[in-house]
Amino acid sequence: MSQSRNIVGLWLLSASLTAQSPIGEIPLADANPRPDYSFGMTLDPDGRHAYVAVCGNYGLTSQNNRRLVKVDLRTRSVVAETQVGYFPEDIVVLRDASGNTRHILVTCSSSSEVRILGPNLQLLQLVVFGLCPPFSSVFPFGLAASLDERRVLVTTLGGCGHTFLLDTDPASPAFGTVIGTLIIPDGHARPCALPNGDFVIPSATYLPGGLGSTALALRVSTAPTLALQITSPLLPPQNGLYATGADCALLPNGNVLMLVAGTLPPMLLELDPTGLLPLRSIPLGPNSGSNVHGLGVDPTGRLAVVAALDADRVLFVDLPHAAVLAAVPTGAGSNPNDILWSPDRRSVWATLQGQSRVLEIGRFPWLNESLRVRLVPPFCQVTLAGLESAAPFHLGISLAVTTPGHYGLALADPWFPLATGTADVYGFANLQFDAPAPGLNLDVYLQAATIDRNLAVSTTTAVTLRLP
Repeated sequence: MSQSRNIVGLWLLSASLTAQSPIGEIPLADANPRPDYSFGMTLDPDGRHAYVAVCGNYGLTSQNNRRLVKVDLRTRSVVAETQVGYFPEDIVVLRDASGNTRHILVTCSSSSEVRILGPNLQLLQLVVFGLCPPFSSVFPFGLAASLDERRVLVTTLGGCGHTFLLDTDPASPAFGTVIGTLIIPDGHARPCALPNGDFVIPSATYLPGGLGSTALALRVSTAPTLALQITSPLLPPQNGLYATGADCALLPNGNVLMLVAGTLPPMLLELDPTGLLPLRSIPLGPNSGSNVHGLGVDPTGRLAVVAALDADRVLFVDLPHAAVLAAVPTGAGSNPNDILWSPDRRSVWATLQGQSRVLEIGRFPWLNESLRVRLVPPFCQVTLAGLESAAPFHLGISLAVTTPGHYGLALADPWFPLATGTADVYGFANLQFDAPAPGLNLDVYLQAATIDRNLAVSTTTAVTLRLP
């Protein structure tokens, strides 16, 4: 015979709830028959526009594109463009003293060059790197500007392993020239800059016989001269697995977040900024494929977004809780490559190396409504996720009676308010309230619910607590 128990149901009355993540796009196709697939994307300092490298397809230059386009993120349209070298890949924007765009740099992989453009996309300087026998290019790829924007590091994908340092100080007589070169055979990832002027390059080291590899983080110092510091392997090497660093970003706490591809599953590694030693790892789960390619971290360090190229998904990672919140499909064969946060942090943009569009994934209601509760006497600590961005809410207790396993709300019962607040821009809320008095010796089932403008109720999975 089943036994009735008291249920304590937490429910949340929100101003509104968007049932599904809104998705927008910027079409890139033009009249030219070359594919209009895209690679890198960078925000303009005005916060409204961005620059996209339209690379086309791999292989023969007849399939390479050579467009650099300026897009309007509000109207979702191309507003200006110019022709650059073949297969443009990554972009960096440098600012003048007023904070406006002064220079735009783009790597052109098949042409073995970096082009330096002005704010109107006019060509100002051409940096040609030459050949890498037997190849016709060193295949320049990743870009990172020092925080003072006077230096830019260029990584390459070519077999010669070049890494170049460019002078980008507009007051320097050496502006737009190579002022340092290193040979780093496996330094072929997207680099990032440290506050002291050094750079980090995600990399790899191979096992004897080429039977596998493991990830490395390389530190490149630029003063007084260009020099390389190699860390110990970040992961235990395994035969048959080709782990390699893919991208990195500087976190608000000063640590480095590095994206690692080739492991099963791929992962994020948080590294200390001094020795680049691993502090923790975050596996990206079964929906991440193996070739993760791009990383974007929001300015608060709350969320990381990963472009899972071969899985056709964009992953959203809760960094404080080391949890993958969502794996959003981008379409079969879309191959998401790079990630850009919108200025208001309510959406992200993903370039697609398999489709002629840039995709927007926004406002974060794809995070399933969820409830996490910890009983820390004399308080209950509650975390809510998946709410509407920046929406006000009211939290209360509703009493109901049901049998074990039938967790539900009785919204018609008396409702007792506990707290009010506003979800943050990502739809999270953290609350704390007095725990029920001890001595009850019962299970408490906590549940959150939202009610939208149409009075439709959406509930979370119940969380069970044993009260002493």
